[in-house]
Amino acid sequence: VTPLQLAVAAGAVATNGTLYRPHLVDRIVDENGQLIRQILPEPIGQVPINPEHLATIRAGLFASITDGLGIAAREVCSGLRIAGKTGTAEFGPILTTSDGRLVRQSHAWFVGFAPYENPEIVVVVLVEGVGDLNDGSSTIAVPAVTQIMQAYFGVNPPENPPTICPVLPQP
Repeated sequence: VTPLQLAVAAGAVATNGTLYRPHLVDRIVDENGQLIRQILPEPIGQVPINPEHLATIRAGLFASITDGLGIAAREVCSGLRIAGKTGTAEFGPILTTSDGRLVRQSHAWFVGFAPYENPEIVVVVLVEGVGDLNDGSSTIAVPAVTQIMQAYFGVNPPENPPTICPVLPQP
């Protein structure tokens, strides 16, 4: 699965089964800021999945943030209602760490959409070769998606977040 394929699939879940042609920009402007072309959402199909099942998946993706390890994406930390899921993909040979553990290197994933109630954007981050299975998805990929979404929506992190919230570098 590629990041783009995952984004399209998550978008279908987010929009109750509608598949959209993915795009990276929503408008093209000239050097003076004048609109040359607006890129509108383009539906290209519908997934053949029962809407009740899609609703269950959506609820699970939201619970994965509110109750899971994607702490940076929680509303109290991000200022946004994000739904999504982390993932880890192992690769390469089994390695022995300095403390004797057997591990494989891994790639860290996170796919999220926001706002949960009326999704407008899907973002996928894949960080290749982040380390062993204890690294990356919740500590690198989730914060990256969160910051991309904050920039997209023009949302700043809360001024006094709870202590559970990670401190993210600001651009």
